[in-house]
Amino acid sequence: MRRRGVTLTEVVLAFFLLLLVVVLVLQLYPMAMSSIRVSGQRAQAFALADSIMSDYLKEPFSALSVAPPKTLDRVSGRGTTFEPTVEVFAVSEPGVDTATLRGLRVRVSWTDSNVRREIVREQWKSNVE
Repeated sequence: MRRRGVTLTEVVLAFFLLLLVVVLVLQLYPMAMSSIRVSGQRAQAFALADSIMSDYLKEPFSALSVAPPKTLDRVSGRGTTFEPTVEVFAVSEPGVDTATLRGLRVRVSWTDSNVRREIVREQWKSNVE
């Protein structure tokens, strides 16, 4: 006699395997959303740092005096508050005349889910004629 159909054991086993796959996929969703959010915040921070850097690079060399980091106004965007700082520093490299070279460092910090994050952009500007 041939059996046709599916036994209850096979149905229950298939159901649990399907349930396991669904649970594993659903656990990936929050991690993926968090990763996408942090990537967006990082892109915003880089754009802000580039904007600040370009503003300082437009200044004449004589206006760039060496100073400790200066905190700029906070910038909010898409639910995140960014805290930028800018620093003009003397470049101390062997064989470099510090009177003709300055370094600019822009730091943008923010907090995401109680984790402090930060990006740093650095560029040198020279006074060579």
